[in-house]
Amino acid sequence: MKLRWLSILVSMFFLTNLLMSKGVEVSEKIDFDIGTRQAILHGTAQGFETRSYKFYAKKGEILRVSLDSPLAHFNVYSPYKNSDDAAMYKGQIEGNHYKIKLRKSGTYTIQVYLTYEDAKKDAKTLYTLKINMQ
Repeated sequence: MKLRWLSILVSMFFLTNLLMSKGVEVSEKIDFDIGTRQAILHGTAQGFETRSYKFYAKKGEILRVSLDSPLAHFNVYSPYKNSDDAAMYKGQIEGNHYKIKLRKSGTYTIQVYLTYEDAKKDAKTLYTLKINMQ
C-alpha cells in the first residue's frame, strides 16, 4: 500500500514539473517599416513564458540581433524549422549578441526566454531586443 502511494506521489511530481516546463508561447510577426530593416522591441519575460518574434529575411542579408536583459536569453531558428528543432544560435551558451550572413530566404524566429532555473522561480525581467537587417 505504501509503495502504491509513493508511486502516485512521484507520478504527480513528474506530471506537475512536465506541465510547468511547457509554459506559454506568445508569437508576434515583425513587419519592418518601409525604408528601414530594423526593430527595437521591449518586453517582459516571466516564468516559463517564451516570446517568439517572426520575420521574413532574404538569403545573403546580414542579421544582427542583440538582447539587453539581466536574465533573459534568445535563440534564433532558421526557416522551415519549428521550436522543437535545434536553434541555429543559442544565446544562453553563446551570448546576447549575434551576427550572421543568412544562407536561406524565409521566415526566421527569435525566441526570448528565461533559463529553466529562473523560470522555476517564476522570475520576471524586462528586456530590449534589437533586430537589424542589412
